[in-house]
Amino acid sequence: MFAVLDGELRTAPADRRILRGITRDVVLELAAGCGIPVVERAPALGEVARAGEIFICSSTREIVPVTRLDGRAVGDGEPGPVTQRLIAAFDALKRDFVEAA
Repeated sequence: MFAVLDGELRTAPADRRILRGITRDVVLELAAGCGIPVVERAPALGEVARAGEIFICSSTREIVPVTRLDGRAVGDGEPGPVTQRLIAAFDALKRDFVEAA
């Protein structure tokens, strides 16, 4: 789970409770390449509740915006600009990979 809080992309560090996945690592690399500050610290529940954007990632679904949490809109209820930038960067990475093959 990734949350955008105070201009930072926050996610829990990969440790014994979080699976270090390839897609997660790619998202972190893409964020750095886009100039998006990343903090690997698990957001507290109160921080998640006030996050402007939330998304999850997986190998099969890639980057998935979370637009509702506990019945309430996250941000304005639409994928936010950071999430959209990362989805576009992920798509570009896939295109570049296919074209290079």
